[in-house]
Amino acid sequence: MLARNLLQLSLATLMITSSGSGFAAAQSSKTKTADLAQFSSLYGQEIDAKDAIRRYQNLERLRVEAQSSLENLLKTNPSNNELKLRYAELLLQRARDLEQLGLEISASGDEAQGQKISTLSKSLARQGLNLHASILRQTQKHPLASKIYLAMGRTELSFKNPKAALRDAELGLAAVSRQQSDPETILHLWLLKGDVAFDLHLLGVAEQSYKAAQKLVKVGSLEEAYVFYRSAWVYYNLKESVKAISLLEKVLDLSRDKYALRQETIGDYGLFA
Repeated sequence: MLARNLLQLSLATLMITSSGSGFAAAQSSKTKTADLAQFSSLYGQEIDAKDAIRRYQNLERLRVEAQSSLENLLKTNPSNNELKLRYAELLLQRARDLEQLGLEISASGDEAQGQKISTLSKSLARQGLNLHASILRQTQKHPLASKIYLAMGRTELSFKNPKAALRDAELGLAAVSRQQSDPETILHLWLLKGDVAFDLHLLGVAEQSYKAAQKLVKVGSLEEAYVFYRSAWVYYNLKESVKAISLLEKVLDLSRDKYALRQETIGDYGLFA
């Protein structure tokens, strides 16, 4: 019964990987540039604001149902760390989605409701982060430690806590060295570290992180275009314009059929040149 319930819950606890996942926008010492969520939106198709609000509202209903089911399971299995881990991740997913929903609603004109949703989002995020930290303290060398730290770091960055996010990324990468982790988790830990380092103007750290990520991306993928794009901004801020422009040209090559991304990149190209 427990295994079947967990399988059913997994559908409701999948993370959003498309645009609007709530990751905070990165800012360089000179100007703003897209983070992975915003870059994904440019890479894919634009979503109407009303459609985005409906999507997040529908997702929130699913999350609430999943949370209720998990809470019932935890009542009968209070010491089950797998259940606790799923519950913590669900809280963080709700927090990230609600933060984006709050932003969308505020942008539509209802700032009071948007702020109310944002406050709930921050409360859920803190609960999820605390539970994740508790699980890691109780279970030495947790087999999913790298994934846990990635989720924690993304959430900290979402709520504009870049130093905490950088710490989580580094702890996640340290966990990778102690255990086997899937390549996607490792890739996104390096991307997270690069993005946070860029936010904190640690450009050398960002450069090395994106270089590590580049070794893991699939040729022609969104992630490859993103690494080129972010690395271009790193070199622009390091006043290495030739390298920056060369990388933007690679983004242009990868975005021939991506109108929004191509327009964004062309605008950056004009700035760099």
